[in-house]
Amino acid sequence: MLDELMAMKRSEMLAACRAEISQPEGVHRLAECVSKVFDDLACLLKPDADDAGEPPCSTTAAGFEASLVGTSAAMSRVRIAINRLSHRSRAPVLILGDAGTGRRRCARALHFETYPDGEFLELEDLDQLNGLERRLATLRARSGSEFTGGLTVYIRNLLDCPLKLQDKVAHLTRERGLSLRVVTSSHQPLSAPGVQQGRLGADLLRAFPNELKLPPLIEREADVCELARHLAQAASKKTGQPPVRFSEAAFTRLQTHSWPENVIELAALVDRLSREHAGELIDDVDLSELDTRPSGIVFRLPPSGLDLAALERELLAQALAMAGNNQTRAASLLGLTRDQIRYRLAKFEIATLAVRTG
Repeated sequence: MLDELMAMKRSEMLAACRAEISQPEGVHRLAECVSKVFDDLACLLKPDADDAGEPPCSTTAAGFEASLVGTSAAMSRVRIAINRLSHRSRAPVLILGDAGTGRRRCARALHFETYPDGEFLELEDLDQLNGLERRLATLRARSGSEFTGGLTVYIRNLLDCPLKLQDKVAHLTRERGLSLRVVTSSHQPLSAPGVQQGRLGADLLRAFPNELKLPPLIEREADVCELARHLAQAASKKTGQPPVRFSEAAFTRLQTHSWPENVIELAALVDRLSREHAGELIDDVDLSELDTRPSGIVFRLPPSGLDLAALERELLAQALAMAGNNQTRAASLLGLTRDQIRYRLAKFEIATLAVRTG
């Protein structure tokens, strides 16, 4: 169809180009037009490097609302925080959350709420950030900005960035005169006990006073069914096959799984089911690989009592040993989030003990 349209319009396009070239300054205007066409094509063809298992973000408000699926109290708090921060257009924001909780999508949603007609850039290395700084310097020298709709710069996993890049990020947060916001992400607060001050640039702690915390999926039990339906519909659009459906028993199994890898794990599961059972009804027997959280523990307090702190410390050490010192898996064994288990590890100072017992 595209070939037919191009064939029909080719003569008209050539005639318009000849007419444009014959006019004063016509060649320059034509060059600018061609450049814009290629820029637009590059944007359309560029792959979206979004979170694994999630469809590319839409550029509409409805699309971004869909990217933050869920009506749980935890997600309501996230939406309220995004709305509040959107009114502080230049305030740097640190998005806190474990892998798979949707940190990049949240950054995009915050950008859209703040700068609906603006530009979203994701930077991953020092060369890209240096290039952006040179671009901003040029704009400041011209006393103007091509970012008329605003610009959001997103840097992933701040604590994993080299120290030199962290210093550059801290400098970028102090940019004035342009509608520019810096957003970054981390799995724990910059002021957490486990974060060594020497790993951070001198100004980085003060650069991100605004934190937006994303809940793990284990704290969003009320959203799991809606997420599963949403992901099934997305998989159906991608494959062209009918979406899978879930029985009540299957939904119960999904809701009682611990989801240590959060939405990424759920998305991978729904994607596999969509490929293997397109259009079918998924029952709990099809989800036998999922574990279930214990509904209760039969335990009687001994007449002599016990040392609760010592018991908690022992359970933490055993969970870490069983999980091979993987804190996410250990947290899942105890029904905790990764942040919660890290707090307890620091409280009881058992991180080195866990290594010895592993």
